Amino acid sequence: MTSTVSYEIHVMRGGRWVTTGMYKDKSEALRDARGPMRKRHLAIRVVEEVLDPERERFISRTVYRDVGRAEAAAARHNADAAPSGGAITVDAAMSSSGESLKAMGLTVISLSAALLMGIAGLFWFGLV
Repeated sequence: MTSTVSYEIHVMRGGRWVTTGMYKDKSEALRDARGPMRKRHLAIRVVEEVLDPERERFISRTVYRDVGRAEAAAARHNADAAPSGGAITVDAAMSSSGESLKAMGLTVISLSAALLMGIAGLFWFGLV
């Protein structure tokens, strides 16, 4: 059996890669990614998707990537946010610690709910 090849254009939106176009022709996908779409997005890439029917899976590889504008924007943001005296900003650290606090909070709530259900079960069966 033969493999099927397609090309996807992905752009960075909200910190995630989002597929915005699918092509059969590599040169057409590269032309669009390097042309008008590149000017509208901070980061863009073209991913080659090959379907291997014998293994029943896709094999992906990036054939073009332009993240230069995203890196430049991040550098400008960090430079603007840095206080005088050369101190390092902690935006990224705060962001990741905020996510871990959310996860910890959900764990505490889940465990509390399980404990309360266990106590209610003891009352229900008259064991307390």
